[in-house]
Parts: sequence; C-alpha cells; structure tokens
Amino acid sequence: MSDEDMILFDGHCPMCNGLTKSLQKKLYPDSKLRFIGLESKEGVEIYSNLSDKIKSIDSMILIRNNKAYIRSAAGIRTLLYMKKRWMWLYPFLWLIPLPIRDLAYIMIAKIRYKIISKPKYAD
Repeated sequence: MSDEDMILFDGHCPMCNGLTKSLQKKLYPDSKLRFIGLESKEGVEIYSNLSDKIKSIDSMILIRNNKAYIRSAAGIRTLLYMKKRWMWLYPFLWLIPLPIRDLAYIMIAKIRYKIISKPKYAD
C-alpha cells in the first residue's frame, strides 16, 4: 500500500460519484486525500491488496496511514481533510454509537440505487 491517504468508492454509483465531487470541493487545497473508483485499474490493484474481511463489506473504504476504515468510520474520518467549517463535526459524530452510525450507513448503501438510479452501460 501507498503512504498516500485515499478513498476507494463505487465509481458506478451516481450517488457515490456525486458525494465524491461534493467532498472534493470542501477539502483543504493542500489536502493529500485522493479519490479512486473501485473499478479503475488503480482501484482494482489497491482493492486486491486489502484483507478479505474488508473486501467482503459493501462500503467506501478510507485508507489513512496505511489502515483501512469502512462505513461510518471512513465517512467521519473524511472530515479531517475538510475545511474547518466541516471539520468541527468530527468530534460530535463520534458521540453517536458505532452500531447506530453503521446501521444508517448500511441502510443508505442498500437503497442508493433507488434514490439515484444506476446508469445503464452499453455492452
């Protein structure tokens, strides 16, 4: 793995792409966070080096300091790269118990294609 911090996300998901673009606008200009689609060549290579436990979970993955974070833990840690008007949320979101945070994440992940339809790709 690289020393670089990165988020691996579902590049085919319109909701994930939209959130990624929105996040990029809110990052500090000198932020070292990279966004990589899981389906890209680089994404597939990085993903293949992750543990089977991480790969078995349908989630965005934040790799920070060579450690992988998933679901709400990844989302909340993403705030650390953002401008101060967003970063202040970080300590408060940790107050929400992990099972509740992850349940909300899982529910949204399961219906994300119903919220924003998945594009049809020509074969």
